[in-house]
Amino acid sequence: MTADLDLFVETSGSNLRKFVRAMVDLGYQPKMPARAESFIGPEERRRWKDEKGMQKVSFYHPLQPMKLIDLSV
Repeated sequence: MTADLDLFVETSGSNLRKFVRAMVDLGYQPKMPARAESFIGPEERRRWKDEKGMQKVSFYHPLQPMKLIDLSV
């Protein structure tokens, strides 16, 4: 059993900015060593896909680390 939530979010700058702000306000952090705001930039997401093969970015809450929110890149 997993406790993750897979989301597909429309990636326009303003929409993604709102999503990331909501994650940060709720106390979630990216699982990878990067600032949550770095996910907003389309160039950065494209680089992650091309260079690292990333398909998703996972957010976790420090008090509940097993509950992940996975966002498609």
